[in-house]
Amino acid sequence: MDFRGQRVWGRGDINNGAVINVNNGPFTMVNSGADVVSMWDKDDFDPDDHLGDFHISPAVSGRGEQVAVFRGDGAHYTLTYEVRPDNW
Repeated sequence: MDFRGQRVWGRGDINNGAVINVNNGPFTMVNSGADVVSMWDKDDFDPDDHLGDFHISPAVSGRGEQVAVFRGDGAHYTLTYEVRPDNW
């Protein structure tokens, strides 16, 4: 998983139905626009499958958990995240 083009999590195996707690943050949003998270898959057949991108918007700050779904290259991953205000 990349945030703004920098790897924030990876090199781990995820089995079918597994739940992984990434929790490498907090990450600071540096502008009023959306920041991009990209998901990649590495396997024996193709080492760099791009599973998709999604945009994290400051508009969801303080609104609780949000969900992004990645379905690229036959995958089905769900990422749950939360955007918190600076004074959280």
